[in-house]
Amino acid sequence: MSVEESMSLCPAAVVVAKPKRGKWCLEEAWDLAAAMGGYVRSTPFPGVYLIMGNEIARYDNILDVVRDYRFSFASRLVIPKVCASIGGADVESLIASRLASSRIQSPVRLIVALRGKSKKYIKKDIILSKLNIILNRNSSFVVDIEGIDDLVLASWGYARRCGYGCLLVGYDTEI
Repeated sequence: MSVEESMSLCPAAVVVAKPKRGKWCLEEAWDLAAAMGGYVRSTPFPGVYLIMGNEIARYDNILDVVRDYRFSFASRLVIPKVCASIGGADVESLIASRLASSRIQSPVRLIVALRGKSKKYIKKDIILSKLNIILNRNSSFVVDIEGIDDLVLASWGYARRCGYGCLLVGYDTEI
C-alpha cells in the first residue's frame, strides 16, 4: 500500500492525554472532532486518540478550529504531515526524505513516541542518523514521530500551545 493509498486510513490529528487524564481528554477530543466534522477513534494504547473523518480538509478545517480551541487534559496535539504504514516502504527513509525537502530549522526538539508493533520496526537511532540534524531540548522547532501499531505519523514545525501543558505540533502550514 502506497503512502497515498494509506492516507484514507490516516488521522487528521493525534491527541495524547496527560497521565491519568485519558477519560477527560477523550471528551475534549470528541468536542474538537465534532467541531471539525469528524469522529474520534480510540487506540489500544491508553490516552492516545485519533481524530478521523473523510470530510475533514487536512489543514484548513483543522487549523481554523484548533486556533481557538484549548485543551486542559491533553499533553500533545499532533497534526501529521507524513503518514505511512509499516508494511510499506522504509519508513525511516520516507520521513527523512520529507524532512529533507522541508525547511527544517536546526536545532530541533525530537519527540519519538512508538507504541505497539512500531517499536519493533522503527529505531530512533536510525531516524537520527538519516535526519542529520542537531538536537536541543529547548528548541521551539519540533519534529514529532508517533508510532501506533502499523501506522507511523510524522509532523514538524514551531511548537505552539494548545492549552496549559499542551503542545501543538504541525500547525505551521508554510513549512
